[in-house]
Amino acid sequence: MNKLIIKTTDIYEIVWYLTFQTTVIESIEVLPRGKQSICQFAISGDNLNELQNDYLNNRACLNLKEFRKILCQVNGLIEKARKEVKQQASNQLIRQQVLDKAGRGGPK
Repeated sequence: MNKLIIKTTDIYEIVWYLTFQTTVIESIEVLPRGKQSICQFAISGDNLNELQNDYLNNRACLNLKEFRKILCQVNGLIEKARKEVKQQASNQLIRQQVLDKAGRGGPK
């Protein structure tokens, strides 16, 4: 049986799934969106079809205190992912500048 994975950039949808302890984050991908970036989460877990159906059809009931707690955690993951991407881009730029100064810059 294939594991169902749902990808979404909707932070509230992500948190909705995570309030059920049967779901996990498989990956977080930072995507460019103009001058900004967004994060796309891949979520897997049990009963994901049913949970998604409830969310998309306005039948999402939840524990607000738990939702807020997880929302803060997800926001932290988003900031961490964005910082890592920014740091990787900065490191790549520095490497390219060093190679350019050494006369070994690759094709542009």
